[in-house]
Amino acid sequence: TGSGTFSSSTTATGNFDVTSPATDIYRPSAADFTAGSVVLRLESDDPTGACTSVNDPVTITFDRLPTANAGLDQSICTSSTPLAATAANFGGTGTWTFPVGVTVSNVNSPTATVSNLPDATATTLRWTVASALGVCAPVFDEVIITRNALPALTDAGLAATPLCEDAPAGGVVEATVTPAYLTSFNDNITGIPSSTNRSVEFFVNAGLTIPYTAPAAYQNLQTVFVRVRRTDVTPQCERTGTFTVRVNPKPITVNLDGTPIPDKGVIQFCEDNILTPGQATNVNLTVFNGQITSGAGFTFTWHTTQADADSDVNAITATSTTVNNTTNK
Repeated sequence: TGSGTFSSSTTATGNFDVTSPATDIYRPSAADFTAGSVVLRLESDDPTGACTSVNDPVTITFDRLPTANAGLDQSICTSSTPLAATAANFGGTGTWTFPVGVTVSNVNSPTATVSNLPDATATTLRWTVASALGVCAPVFDEVIITRNALPALTDAGLAATPLCEDAPAGGVVEATVTPAYLTSFNDNITGIPSSTNRSVEFFVNAGLTIPYTAPAAYQNLQTVFVRVRRTDVTPQCERTGTFTVRVNPKPITVNLDGTPIPDKGVIQFCEDNILTPGQATNVNLTVFNGQITSGAGFTFTWHTTQADADSDVNAITATSTTVNNTTNK
């Protein structure tokens, strides 16, 4: 039996509780934790005599308590994004955990890429850091990745609403397309009344760098480029697409006497009798339709004035009408 005293190596800089030398308590310093370990010795305290003191070393290794930082929450428009956690410190190991279906390119990398994020959903990922020796309890931090849904972009209405060409040219079919004409289809494109929380932009080029700001002549089946953005989220998620402008040709017509429209042609009828001079009844004007223009796909209406014909109002019964010495259009 005997007594002894703990002492430290030259690298240990902590303090001993000397109230009970043989069962001492060592209080490590910050430098000891940085060093990772210290060597302490228990040295016998023998009385004066022939026996010399002996000692026994013990190594104490410190496990550092790690910290975890999963990075800032993100709001995105795509199904994947780089993560931005802080790397595990003090020799620890970080590991990502995440919902089923989501994938992470490297579960131990703080800056791995997360993919397959579900649309219109906030997904929580956890970054857990275990200590180097596993003595300290693991710590974790969570990050929320919100994938915002892209806006709808449909061709409803625009493709089904063709324009009429400006003038019957008989060659290239084109019409003047105005910005107002395009924006009139905004709600059809977005699928939302008044296009609430949406911005719709039209462009003349595929790179979407030249906005459509002024009327321009467009040929049949020419392309207009469009971009729809959500204005209720940050970043403003967007979808791009193209529309095809349809331009229907006007019929090429001639007057019945061979003069080109819009000159007024003349058709002659025989009056019914002398009691109604200058008047013919039960005239079927539709027999002249094929002489005015050829081809299929046309409808005809007959009017007593040019103004009515231009406005397509007050059509007369063309199969059985009364004509006189006034002009019928």
